[in-house]
Amino acid sequence: MSNLFLKNITKEFVDDNGEKIIALNKVSLTVNSGELIAIVGPSGSGKSTFLSIAGALLQPTTGQIKINETDISRFNEQELSRLRLQEIGFILQSSNLVPYLNVLEQLLLVKQLQGKVTAADKQQAQELLTELGLADKLKNFPSDLSGGQKQRVAIGRALMNDPSVILADEPTASLDTKKAHEVVQLLVNETKKTSKGRDYGHS
Repeated sequence: MSNLFLKNITKEFVDDNGEKIIALNKVSLTVNSGELIAIVGPSGSGKSTFLSIAGALLQPTTGQIKINETDISRFNEQELSRLRLQEIGFILQSSNLVPYLNVLEQLLLVKQLQGKVTAADKQQAQELLTELGLADKLKNFPSDLSGGQKQRVAIGRALMNDPSVILADEPTASLDTKKAHEVVQLLVNETKKTSKGRDYGHS
């Protein structure tokens, strides 16, 4: 079963001069369970636009999108918001951690947005952070963490809702080579472990 299916995706914008810009032109992609896909291309080639559409953050001009065999092309904003919360995990170039929440609270925020936090949720968050090598950082705040540690927290947060698809937009761009390798290896390990679809954008 495909976790993510995009067919003939086209996205057009209009610039300040009224000129039409075609950011994506009939792009198709299928990501099956357990697959890790890298989207590679130069700056300005449309990678971030593509990932935004795949993550239901941006509507395509034309084309079809399915997540877990469900066509979301005509979902309204409320339906898309619920889909993003329940089925999609995001990891961005900047970890985008909430500065006043500690590491454990960063992960539990996902559950708070879904309704309430249970004891099982807290245990899940602690187990994820242990797997990510952050067991001794549960009470630390983002200002106490290195760049690599922040990205590991972001990975844990993305996995917290057990998403069908994880989308990562240049997640290692701000890291040095060693830390970037560690983050990529973590993503590979989590993909194998959970058999989810992963789609990563790289420049």
